[in-house]
Amino acid sequence: MKWKYQIIHGQRAETRYGPTVILTLKNSDVSLLKICLPKRYASVVTDEDLHDINSGAVALDLISMGRSEASNSVVLDVVKRDI
Repeated sequence: MKWKYQIIHGQRAETRYGPTVILTLKNSDVSLLKICLPKRYASVVTDEDLHDINSGAVALDLISMGRSEASNSVVLDVVKRDI
């Protein structure tokens, strides 16, 4: 099952498990979520990507595709939304 969330804001953070990216997602018209991306995504998301998200230069959605049967990891995708 796919779940789609509008990305509102992004930032880097250091956790006890290492560097991560925290995203603020729009859950509904009245609700926001903050999530830490899995560690493997910290090096994929660039500072330029975060700047573009935060400035509104690009509109992105995070899609949770569910868990991979092979690795049991969560599979995520990011797609560009028309502004």
